[in-house]
Amino acid sequence: MAKRPSFQFYPGDWQRDTALRSCSISARGLWMEMLCLMHDGYPRGYLRVGQKVIHGASLMLATQCDPDVFPSAFRELEEAGVFSRDDDGAIFSRRMVRDEDIRNKRVAAGKKGGNPVLVNQELKQMDNHMDNQILKHEDKQSVADSNMQYAELLSLLISEWNARELRPVRPDTILNPTSAAGKKRQAAALARLKEHPDIEEWKVVIDRIAARPWCRGENDTGWTADFEYLCRPDTFDAHLTGKFSSSRRGNPEMHVGATPTTPTGKTIERKRLEWLMLALTKYSRAARLAAKAEGVTETQADILADLADGIDELNATGKPDVDTWCALHDNACANLWSSLERADQVELYGKPDKRVVKATWCRKLMEKRFGLPVPHEATNEELGVTRD
Repeated sequence: MAKRPSFQFYPGDWQRDTALRSCSISARGLWMEMLCLMHDGYPRGYLRVGQKVIHGASLMLATQCDPDVFPSAFRELEEAGVFSRDDDGAIFSRRMVRDEDIRNKRVAAGKKGGNPVLVNQELKQMDNHMDNQILKHEDKQSVADSNMQYAELLSLLISEWNARELRPVRPDTILNPTSAAGKKRQAAALARLKEHPDIEEWKVVIDRIAARPWCRGENDTGWTADFEYLCRPDTFDAHLTGKFSSSRRGNPEMHVGATPTTPTGKTIERKRLEWLMLALTKYSRAARLAAKAEGVTETQADILADLADGIDELNATGKPDVDTWCALHDNACANLWSSLERADQVELYGKPDKRVVKATWCRKLMEKRFGLPVPHEATNEELGVTRD
């Protein structure tokens, strides 16, 4: 393809382009440099040469733009919709591509004798095709932008949920799920956000869930609200309006005061797991509070914070066990003892008697000084299970 020395430029169109005028002078200057590169591109109008797409650092070097200015200027152009991208991600100028196609059509028509009717017909067909391609690309871009918007809302929703005294959820299991169950939870959460995109209303709903005793485990089964409960189709309206369904499933408080049935093995295991996850949540919260208590050294605060992080990770698996909880607790006890010895603070907490095992003394210290009891299995009384 022969290289052309110029391309058409319309000052009036440049100054009246709303998207372009919304950009800063540095962004408009970058766009002019990009137009010059697209004029020399192949195909003409695209920032590419054959199969090679020009973008990122290559584009910054080609335009000789200041590295401190390029990122913000390029982002302005993209957010304003000044340019488009093809399916390969190559940037192109809609006007330049349209003008080039018109020119090629006219050249081809001239070789056929230049019949004005045929030329106009072909030009009209070409314009319609170009418009359809641009609209198709813009629709794809609109869907991508919409998905990004809901992903940001979902991240905010998870943050708001974890900020309350409720069963925490690991953000990555919802935002970047790898399992089928995780993808199902993500789909449910996004569906609810599309129905109710106002994050302020979600804050109200989460606050009301956190304030409702039933959702905090004060019920016959010991069940506590989790993130999946938040994403149920009826949860949002029920807690926002206070109008619960009359069915047992729709109205969680219908369970309170109901005649208890004899628990099966699966029911007991479910209760045991729910009790353990709630106990871990309370334990982690106590460890974080203890780390901020008056008189706690920086080293002790780090030990307690690490312990809380380990407990949160254990709880986030969805299948925690008491043995791992005990191991984390005892490891923190050992680290605490070492920190006391290094700081020569053993006397402040009462030196252990020779007859007392050091591990036992450390466990008592954790409970008395920091309010962290020794982990234990749930009793039937704690589970609300009676045996005949």
